[in-house]
Amino acid sequence: MLFRSQEWIDTPARIAGLSDGVRVADLALEAESACALLEDWSVWCWSEGAAPARVDEREYHSIASGPGRTCGVSVENAVYCWGAGFTQWYGNTGRGNGGDRPIELDRFGLVGPDEPIAVGKEHVCLSYRHGVYCYGSNRQGQIGDGGSRAPERLAERVAVRGLGYPNWGQAIIDALPGDLGGDRAYLEISELAANENGSCAIVYARVVACWGEAPLLRPDGSDDPAYETPVLLTFNR
Repeated sequence: MLFRSQEWIDTPARIAGLSDGVRVADLALEAESACALLEDWSVWCWSEGAAPARVDEREYHSIASGPGRTCGVSVENAVYCWGAGFTQWYGNTGRGNGGDRPIELDRFGLVGPDEPIAVGKEHVCLSYRHGVYCYGSNRQGQIGDGGSRAPERLAERVAVRGLGYPNWGQAIIDALPGDLGGDRAYLEISELAANENGSCAIVYARVVACWGEAPLLRPDGSDDPAYETPVLLTFNR
C-alpha cells in the first residue's frame, strides 16, 4: 500500500507522467521516492506530490535504491548515483551535490545488462566479471574485505573477499554442485541485496553469502551481527 498525507491508499493508483507508450522494465523504491527504468533504457523518478521526471539523458541497464539515494549502471558501463548528497560518503569526487544530478561513481570495462547492483545506507555493491565489488563505509564490514581496509568511507572499489573469480572461497566451491567440473569461471552472481549496513549475494543460484551487518546470527551466539567477510547463510541444492 501507499502512504500519502497520513492516509493509506489500499488500491493501485496509476503513476501519471511516465513516457507514454513505453513499458516499465524495472522499479527501484525507497522511503520517500521511486524510480522506474523504462524499456527504452531511460530512468524516471518521482516523490510525493511531484510528477515523474527523467533523471538525465543517459540510458541505463539497471537501477537500485537505498535510503535516500539511487544508483544505476549506464549502457556505457559507468555507475552513476544521485540523491541525498551521496558523494559526501562515497564516489570519485568526494563532493556532495545534495540534489538529483547523477554523479559518476566508477567506470568499468564491461558490465553486462543483467549485472545486479545493491545500495545501502552508506555503501554500494555491484556484480562485475564473476565477482562483487563494494564502495563506501566499512564500519560494519560493508565492504566485505576481511577488515584489511580502514573503516572510513572509501572512494575506490574493493573486491569482496571470496566472491570473485579466480579467488572464490573454498566454502562456496564445496557448496556448489559437482557438475561445474571445478571450473570457477562459470560461477555467476545471480542477485545482490542490501539493507542499511550489510549485503547478501546469491552465487550460481545455489549459495547465499552475506557480509556486514546482515541478517545473520553468529555461531557463538554473540550479539555483534557484523561480518567483515562473507558468511554462507544457506544452500539451495
